[in-house]
Amino acid sequence: MKTGCQWREIPNDFGSGQTCHRRFQEWERAGVFKKI
Repeated sequence: MKTGCQWREIPNDFGSGQTCHRRFQEWERAGVFKKI
């Protein structure tokens, strides 16, 4: 999945870019995006 947004540019309301990236990786491994 690509959005063109850098992780460090994600609004602070979503947590740090590092946290968002980690969650994205966890969800990808869990197959969440295939279910959407």
